[in-house]
Amino acid sequence: MTTTRSLEATTLATPFGAFTAFWTPDDEVLRACGFGELTDIAQVLPRGARRLPVHPNDGDSAIRRAVADVLDGDLTGFASLRTSQPGTPFRQSCWSFLRSSGPGEVLTYRELAERAGRPRAVRVATAACTRNRLAWVVPCHRAVRSAGGLGDYRYGVEIKAALLDWESDHH
Repeated sequence: MTTTRSLEATTLATPFGAFTAFWTPDDEVLRACGFGELTDIAQVLPRGARRLPVHPNDGDSAIRRAVADVLDGDLTGFASLRTSQPGTPFRQSCWSFLRSSGPGEVLTYRELAERAGRPRAVRVATAACTRNRLAWVVPCHRAVRSAGGLGDYRYGVEIKAALLDWESDHH
């Protein structure tokens, strides 16, 4: 994380519930986001960032524009967002691959491991999704179980299903 003295945050209404995002104001890099209120999503921030002062920002911001674009039908709207989250090189590869996946595309955790370069690391690929601090923007909701079923989702299987259905209907 770049040296910063504060974070900015906003909560937006979406068809999937409240969506909250935190970013560093000096570079507009997204640090954490997910479905829930400010205090809930603050717990997703890296430990050191949780101690920083948070300033609400309900004005113009990259994340507000991106969410509006996505909800208006431009499902590539998140592609321009700059993101940062701590993780091993393999997790970073998983997250990068997920960001490059297409809206409505569903892949198994096994396929994610293969495409990220470690076909036998299925559990590690699953853990990359579990530890993703940038839900929706890094679309871990697109990864599902090989044996069938959606698998878990930090914000509930109902939201995961709704995101997948919405992307399928809008891509």
